Amino acid sequence: MPDDVLSDLQENLQEVLESTVKKYDLNYQVEESKKILTEKLDELSCKSELLNGTVCKLMVSLSVYCLVYLCIVIYCDRE
Repeated sequence: MPDDVLSDLQENLQEVLESTVKKYDLNYQVEESKKILTEKLDELSCKSELLNGTVCKLMVSLSVYCLVYLCIVIYCDRE
């Protein structure tokens, strides 16, 4: 392909891209999407922290129950 045709094609493509970005306000769309995704990520992070806390509490409770069970078993074996 000749250089002048390639240059014209490149220029036209650039104009089409710029026109499309402007027509659909793509910069605004990207920024709004970014805000929404950031909010969702923050929500998920908060929920993850809560869930981790709940899991830790369950693990402690399970450990206590296991310890109590072992004490009962040991006590019953002594009798």
